[in-house]
This record gives sequence, structure tokens and C-alpha cells, in this order.
Amino acid sequence: MHTVTVREVRLHFPKVAQYGSPSLVLKRGRPIAAIVPLKNDAEAEDFLIANSPRIRKKILQAEKDIAAGRIISLEDFLSGKRI
Repeated sequence: MHTVTVREVRLHFPKVAQYGSPSLVLKRGRPIAAIVPLKNDAEAEDFLIANSPRIRKKILQAEKDIAAGRIISLEDFLSGKRI
């Protein structure tokens, strides 16, 4: 993983963002952020889903519901039917 300083990011963000691999941003030698290049909309969506605590919580609840058999068909869901 490439490392850059806050100053480098501030002065050369377009260059840093195009390294092709994640960059760890350092402030006074300590990591404070990461820059992750994304190739397309699908990668951006995957990144957001993987890093959103709210979405992750919903996915975990859905997995528990499936394991417990609390499922309905898409047609029933769209028609407003609930479990």
C-alpha cells in the first residue's frame, strides 16, 4: 500500500487518486484516512455497502431473518403483504 502525507494529497490529489492501488494518508506520521481508487460505479457501490455500518446492520438482520425462515416472495412484498 502506498503512503502519502496530507500535504501531498492537498497539493496533488488527482495524481494520488490515480495511483491504481489504495493510498494510506498520514498526518504527522500517523494514518488518518485512506484513498481507494474505484474503477466504475459497481465498485463504488460495493465499497459503500461494505463500509456502511447502517447497510451492514440491515444485511446481518436479513441474514438472520432468512435463517429463521422469515421470508416472503417478491410479489407478496411488492403487494404490501407482511410476515
